[in-house]
Amino acid sequence: MATIRPNSFIESISGSICRHDSSYFATNRQTGKTYGVKRCFENTAPPSALQIEHRAAFGAKSRLVAQWYAANKPTIEKPDGTEAFQLVKSAYKSQHKVGNIRAFISTKMDAQGNLTISVTPFDDNTSGGGNSGGGNAGGGDNTGL
Repeated sequence: MATIRPNSFIESISGSICRHDSSYFATNRQTGKTYGVKRCFENTAPPSALQIEHRAAFGAKSRLVAQWYAANKPTIEKPDGTEAFQLVKSAYKSQHKVGNIRAFISTKMDAQGNLTISVTPFDDNTSGGGNSGGGNAGGGDNTGL
């Protein structure tokens, strides 16, 4: 199998070049790996009821993540963001599977907008990590944290 070393132009592409192109590129910014796929057969059938339900659930969760991120992200008043954002950021940086912080938040958020983050300390403290949650601008409550 061939090994491809992409130049900076390919590494900067995220998604398709245009809507008619069947090639798709994505770069994991933490690991530096670039993935490319070629879609050969596009689905022309109308979406099924299960697909419609899944898209609605995905959209609802995406809106919760966007609301939480907007409420907790760094601002001029708080250059480091809220305490909850700092916990999420440290958990995000300690893993290498998810390359986007919003996608990471999405994996840790339930349908009600509650976050479950487990942070393992890097020092000699072996007591393990605890669960921490964040400000919940997306609805629900933080009682389960």
